[in-house]
Amino acid sequence: MPTENAGRSKFSGLADVYSKYRPSYLDEKDSPIAAEISRICAKWCGDYLIRKGLNTPMRKSSEVLSGFFDNFETKIFRNDLHFDKQAFIGNRLSRSYSLKEGDEHFDEYKAELAEMFERYAENGVITIPNVTECYLGEVEEKYENS
Repeated sequence: MPTENAGRSKFSGLADVYSKYRPSYLDEKDSPIAAEISRICAKWCGDYLIRKGLNTPMRKSSEVLSGFFDNFETKIFRNDLHFDKQAFIGNRLSRSYSLKEGDEHFDEYKAELAEMFERYAENGVITIPNVTECYLGEVEEKYENS
């Protein structure tokens, strides 16, 4: 005999609405690596400052989150990113604001990223400070079947 919850996942009504994956979420004044990445990107990538403004941490206010959740909790934890040289440069080149191969100054941009990697890498790996923010709670009924 079906129950009233038949067809619903045991996770219905729960949502992990935001998990950040951005290396500059720690304040740049607190992280020389994040500040250096920001400086290089601002120097070479015309859209960087615009994109950076669009992708800042959500740090939602209780009023905004309360409009989506009936109740929720916030979890913030360190989630540092570790890259070898190829992965670090590839990560930076994959950004929407990044110069692409064939763009003017692409080689200089890529060379500056490589130089940065060499300055900060330990045992062939660079560690970029990063945090993940999650909001977990019961989604308001008006959003459940949207």
